[in-house]
Amino acid sequence: MMARRALAIFSLLALLISTGCGLSRNTGKDAKPRTGAYGDPNSLASPTETATDPAAPPAEPPPGPGKAPGNNIPNFQPGAPPPTDEPERDPEEVDDESYPGAAARAMLRPQPFTEIVIEIDSVPGQEPDERALNYMIDTLSRITGKRVIREGGNSLPSTDGTTTASQVREMSKRRNTHSVAPRVSLYLAFLNGRAAESDRILGYAVLSTVIGFYPDRWRGLANVNNYAVEGSIILHEVGHLLAQTEIDYVSPRHRKSSNPAHGNHTTNQASVMYYEVETTGISSVVRGSDPLAFDADDLADFRDMAAGRL
Repeated sequence: MMARRALAIFSLLALLISTGCGLSRNTGKDAKPRTGAYGDPNSLASPTETATDPAAPPAEPPPGPGKAPGNNIPNFQPGAPPPTDEPERDPEEVDDESYPGAAARAMLRPQPFTEIVIEIDSVPGQEPDERALNYMIDTLSRITGKRVIREGGNSLPSTDGTTTASQVREMSKRRNTHSVAPRVSLYLAFLNGRAAESDRILGYAVLSTVIGFYPDRWRGLANVNNYAVEGSIILHEVGHLLAQTEIDYVSPRHRKSSNPAHGNHTTNQASVMYYEVETTGISSVVRGSDPLAFDADDLADFRDMAAGRL
């Protein structure tokens, strides 16, 4: 009798242990730690989260820094990081609506893109200075080893005085030229007024082949050479389309500014990729009669990207 009672009690205890009773049956080497938001084992979930099916897939994490939900276009402002996707080392096509810097290797690699087209749309009275524009075109041609030509272009309606980066992206959808091998097409919009995001912005790259400029913000600056300033600004933003500085790669020269507020810019004030060049602080770095140029480290990064090393 006593033996049967002991056996019954032992069986009951075994049943309680096997069904959980506050303990998990999954205690072997494949057991998974309890996790909170997005699988972080150091952030325990709330009581309502723990009630979910442990076998269910984890919640989808929010978009990464600089990425907009549902597409590959970042919420790009000056200095915003790009998507974390590995860049295409041997690009066969260019997505004109990808992040700034995504078309860099297509422009720098010898094939399959052999020509670069510059399309310029301007609000009347905001057209770029021809010398400044030619300075950028000549520089881009030397760096890429490709023919760079101007093509297309429309007159843009005057804005109400402010334009957002999103509006510039929308404008670019009405462009005349698009990137199709063997040509990469860059779209430059010269607008009146200012950027809605900041009074200090002179221009910004908003997509892989799209830039918005605000000439009103620099043509009124005192004690500057207009050609030197405008040439520097235009080349600076094209530099962002060429993935400067370290937009989707890490340079072996480690020259990107460590200040998060300075974003994808170099620490070298003598380089056209210095952060003040795209702001109203440009007068503190462009003091001569000639525009700034890419420095030796910028050029070395271009060579590494062209050779497939970056």
